[in-house]
Amino acid sequence: MRRGFLSVFCLILFLLGLPSCERHSDSNDAQKILLDYLTFLNQGRYEQAAELYGGAYDILTDWNPDLESDKPAALLERGCTINGLQCQPVASIMARPDSAPGKFRFDVVFSDTDDSRVELSSQDAESAEAGSGTSFPFTVVATDSGFKVMELPVYVP
Repeated sequence: MRRGFLSVFCLILFLLGLPSCERHSDSNDAQKILLDYLTFLNQGRYEQAAELYGGAYDILTDWNPDLESDKPAALLERGCTINGLQCQPVASIMARPDSAPGKFRFDVVFSDTDDSRVELSSQDAESAEAGSGTSFPFTVVATDSGFKVMELPVYVP
């Protein structure tokens, strides 16, 4: 009964030109991948985080010329433990309304070790080139091999 109601509801949304049920499901899946990625980084599970990351490693290879570029887990580990990437626990993730088909944008709030929110000063935010205050933008894209997170964690010098 519930399955039939859901199918009819999704059909009505489609006919009205409103966001579909599939889109909502994709957004939830993308949000879960983002949470997994950030949690893996925070927990030091760099191999698993590397599987969910789809962005460039250029900055990490520049910062770590002694590491080979084909070692993504080692680059992520160095980024989180030495280079200044803020691999903090996630406090909350909110979907942004400017998402497009196959591309999902989220604002992430991180918690510090004392359970307060991670906050960047305006100087740090300029240096970090990511977000400002307590909310930081992340993008997740749908690829042939699943969802991939496109940004590294925020950098604080």
